[in-house]
Amino acid sequence: MKTKFKMIVLLSFSALIYYSCAPPDAFLLNRKEPVQIYGLIMSDLESVEQVRDNALYLLPGTMVALKVESITQLAADFTCELRDGEGITFAFRTISDNYEQQNKITFEYTTNGCIVRENNRLITKVDSIKAVPNEQKLIRILNEGKAYSITVDCDTVVKARTELCATEYVIIKSLKGTEAVLSGIDICDVKDKFIIQLK
Repeated sequence: MKTKFKMIVLLSFSALIYYSCAPPDAFLLNRKEPVQIYGLIMSDLESVEQVRDNALYLLPGTMVALKVESITQLAADFTCELRDGEGITFAFRTISDNYEQQNKITFEYTTNGCIVRENNRLITKVDSIKAVPNEQKLIRILNEGKAYSITVDCDTVVKARTELCATEYVIIKSLKGTEAVLSGIDICDVKDKFIIQLK
């Protein structure tokens, strides 16, 4: 009995030390799942709030980096609900260090439509798929080998190929004046979730 009590005290103390020493800009999603998502706030700490184990509330100017260790061939799901403003940008095949100078594929999901760019070069623009305020839409990014695809609900925004290196990161940025909720956040190895053929 005393040993059990000592173990509980030791574990509680260890958890207290760990959480008090964690950097304030770091967070963890899907804590109870086999695969956790590591988050890094790249903007003001108050610009994003973790509202559930797999949900974030984004304020204007939010920039967060999400990653799962060692997974570069990824399937990333986000249920996006735009509350106010223009929209959100998702970036992948990039890294958080010196983000603005890095190579990247960006996907702008806005009330005016969707735009995909590779290093600022336009890949596609789709006016018919757009964010509707207060409506939830499932955004799915599949990234495998040299191929990638982006869908919103059942609508395909793009299927394309790239020479950019795959990375672990998905970086999310809220556009000017945008407030949004991202829920159902899941990032996993594409082979664990889907059997896909991207040409």
